[in-house]
Amino acid sequence: MGNRSKKRKKTAQTANFLRAYRLGVDFWGLGLFGVLFILNLACWCALPNVYFCKASSVGMYAAAYVLQAVACLILTFVRHEDEDRDPNFSSALFLFFAIAALLSVVSWIFYLAQYLNWAVLIFLAVFPTAAVALLACMRRNWFALVPTAVSFALWLALVIPMMA
Repeated sequence: MGNRSKKRKKTAQTANFLRAYRLGVDFWGLGLFGVLFILNLACWCALPNVYFCKASSVGMYAAAYVLQAVACLILTFVRHEDEDRDPNFSSALFLFFAIAALLSVVSWIFYLAQYLNWAVLIFLAVFPTAAVALLACMRRNWFALVPTAVSFALWLALVIPMMA
């Protein structure tokens, strides 16, 4: 009897968790998606991805981008019902998000200018995914953290061997 009530309680908690999310458009997620992927498209069109597109890593490279895009799309179209429309601009989480997004843009600019060293590659791996993860935490969108974490692991798996 005890196991059955625990199972019902857990099922009810899961159902309540899922009911807290609604489909809608979050413009913060859409903006981050636009910034990150416009820079990626500019990079793909402007110069060849010499560092990232080696024959052995093309699949991981594509998977990392796809997972990052999935996380941004989840942030854009799945909303937590308790989230505020505007984020708290004075919070430390928003400050870290803004810094991560800015460093992501700066690292892409260095990459497009062909100033390539280990720091630029690490920044390209860390800061776009950090911006997505911080926005997910700020918007209480826990579904976006799973593809973000896997994308982050793939980026690190791509970048760390290049530094040797």
